[in-house]
Amino acid sequence: MFRGDKLFPDLAGKRVIIVGDGLASGFSMLTTMKSIRQTIVKELVVAIPTAPVSAINLIKPHVDKIICLKIRSGPFFAVANAYKM
Repeated sequence: MFRGDKLFPDLAGKRVIIVGDGLASGFSMLTTMKSIRQTIVKELVVAIPTAPVSAINLIKPHVDKIICLKIRSGPFFAVANAYKM
């Protein structure tokens, strides 16, 4: 839908880096990763500034590398709390 008439790029054999503004539950990232894993990529990397431990643990088995600057623990988490307004 977002790409219009453009074909999805050929990711076979490439290092794919998925960048986001942070993870809350991690389920949106997991869906994206599973979609990309349908192609044989060289390496799948997720780069995010912040996420709770639970989201990191959810996506960890499906990715080659996670780069997360601030992993948080605790009962409540909101991505927006990591940003100054």
